[in-house]
Amino acid sequence: MYCYLCLNEYAGLTETYCTKCKRIKHLINIYGDRVYEVLEEVLVRTPKQQENKLKCQIKKEIEKKEYDLRSKDKDLKKEIKEYTKEK
Repeated sequence: MYCYLCLNEYAGLTETYCTKCKRIKHLINIYGDRVYEVLEEVLVRTPKQQENKLKCQIKKEIEKKEYDLRSKDKDLKKEIKEYTKEK
């Protein structure tokens, strides 16, 4: 018998849902309507919204890398300064 939710995976002879869909059903039982809200807010987007979300994610990653580089640069300068004081 195939899964009632995804209709793709074999669920077994006595099972109604496949393993993945059981997990989804479990989350719905725990969080209720919040699951639907999150799916709508995160996954259901227009192409323009998807592009904007992607740009925001990329921007965050770039900012984090720049911060990491600045931190490493400060650490390196500090080490050089300490090294020169020793000599």
